[in-house]
Amino acid sequence: MRRIPFAYMLLLGLAFGFSGFMFRISVVRAWVGTVYIRADGTVEPVGAPINITDKVMYELWDNINVNGLMASSVVIERDNIILDGNGFTVHGLKSQLTIGVDLRQRNNVTVKNLNIKGHAFGINLYQSANIKVQACNITDNNWGIDLKYSGNSTILGNNLVDNGLAIRYGSSSTHNTILRNNITGAGSGVVIQENVIST
Repeated sequence: MRRIPFAYMLLLGLAFGFSGFMFRISVVRAWVGTVYIRADGTVEPVGAPINITDKVMYELWDNINVNGLMASSVVIERDNIILDGNGFTVHGLKSQLTIGVDLRQRNNVTVKNLNIKGHAFGINLYQSANIKVQACNITDNNWGIDLKYSGNSTILGNNLVDNGLAIRYGSSSTHNTILRNNITGAGSGVVIQENVIST
């Protein structure tokens, strides 16, 4: 009986093991559907790609693709929190009137490091106060950031690229700061509507 050298067996085993490893590639898919940060601090639905720290810091760990007419990628119902996108993207459907981050009637919320792409409204602030939008990439939306009846908020250091209207400052919004944002390829840059401007 002929003996096979140990080194040969080891190399053969490694080759088959490595080739098996190479073909075990899984496809990574983004989350599909709306994610809610509820008023009590919980995240719904279960399994949504957001990590929670002390119900104050919420961090994305995957992309989110919205689906459905007039749906939102992320709906924030809790005040006094930080949403850190960690460089992930919330994708929308402009034709379906979707919203990237819905901040209606919120107070003291920070949204940072998030990519928001392809929505009707990238970020929607309505009757909100003390909101901070910082270091976000807001691209290819009909309206990049939309403020209505909102005050004491800061839009700082964002990239707004190829939006129909980059920032709309409208309908009785007061004491907001828009500073050091990069706006390119927009149909309109910053539009002020239905406000009284005094110096």
